[in-house]
Amino acid sequence: MLHAPPSDREPSRCPAAATAQPVGGTPADGDRSIGGEGAAAGGGAGANGQALNGRRIGLICASRQAPAAALFIQAAESLGAQVAVLQATDVLDAGEAQQDKLMRMLSRLYDVIECQDLPSAAVRHIAERVAVPVLANLGARALEQDADQAPECGTPEWEQGLARVRQALLSAL
Repeated sequence: MLHAPPSDREPSRCPAAATAQPVGGTPADGDRSIGGEGAAAGGGAGANGQALNGRRIGLICASRQAPAAALFIQAAESLGAQVAVLQATDVLDAGEAQQDKLMRMLSRLYDVIECQDLPSAAVRHIAERVAVPVLANLGARALEQDADQAPECGTPEWEQGLARVRQALLSAL
């Protein structure tokens, strides 16, 4: 059920951007989501490059290759967090006794949990049973603000989505 971080298994959707350092630490042109505060507000790696160093994030999703998951993983790892991907079906299909054990395990392993591709009732159920913050569809919401279809990695829209996810993660932790 638990999977290794992308750096240990396979390249992320946008490997070049995952390691790129921003020039000057300023937000991308037109990025008003972080109030123009640049790297200090999560707009780039700069001062916050390791702001979440040592933090563990559980990502529950249907596919790690989905644009929302790839964006979330890239944003979290750029802040120094470790991201483990759990398959949504493994979490949803667990029996009641296994659910209790799973929720206790999630609370011990992760500092925050991001749920993607889950029904809202399932997200509420998880949030009620774990002792860590639970985020819902953060990656998808960051992408929805920019276009009808997911932006390509490295585009200004992708970078703006990264900035929104980084800021939300910094706020949650």
